[in-house]
Amino acid sequence: MNYIPSVMSLLTIAKDEKTGILTGFGWAELINLFLLLIALITVYVAIKQLQVNDSPRIMITNTNVKFSTKSLEDNYIKVAFKNYGNGVCLDAIFITKETRQNKEKRFHFSKPARQIETSETRDLSVNLSFDSIGSEFTFLLIYKDFFGKDYIAGDVLEGNIDNSSQLERFAKPAKVLRFYHWDKWKYKLWMKQAIKQRNTYLAKEYEKRKQLSDAFNDGNYNINDNFRPKE
Repeated sequence: MNYIPSVMSLLTIAKDEKTGILTGFGWAELINLFLLLIALITVYVAIKQLQVNDSPRIMITNTNVKFSTKSLEDNYIKVAFKNYGNGVCLDAIFITKETRQNKEKRFHFSKPARQIETSETRDLSVNLSFDSIGSEFTFLLIYKDFFGKDYIAGDVLEGNIDNSSQLERFAKPAKVLRFYHWDKWKYKLWMKQAIKQRNTYLAKEYEKRKQLSDAFNDGNYNINDNFRPKE
């Protein structure tokens, strides 16, 4: 005798003898479960289609590092990028980790770029100090769409800043940063460290204005010479 229950017996709807109510897992429940699965698949496909049609696609087009012994303003690492998607990019920010020769790590993030239209090209940069000469850099370019989702454009760039050939590469496809992605938590950690080290755009601007104000008050700046330091 075969004691293995058949599919039909598992799906048989039984009738309760006391209440007369039909019980058990029958064909109706199976059909409802199947329809629920179809609905979930439809929602998933619709979300993916929305991302394809309306999401920004930021691609890195160029990187550049420059150092000068004359002015700190000429010391920077810069990334240029373009929106190849169909949607407007709400915000983009350039975050950099600097590893100096003594293994000290410094973090920087740029002034954000706002509302990057389709086919528009922008660039972001962070200013560096003279102590950054000989350092190695990695960076992340993070951007948001109008739904508040985080994306990463390209991968982490590694290389010595003295070797410009290592700063040239193909930009890789952008990807959504889910809460379980390590890159999402990494860029938040980098930003937190940059704020702590006062290596943000606002902190650097504040420090520069403070130095100009102090120098002017001390008489070290000539107002008739475009606020250049006196020789």
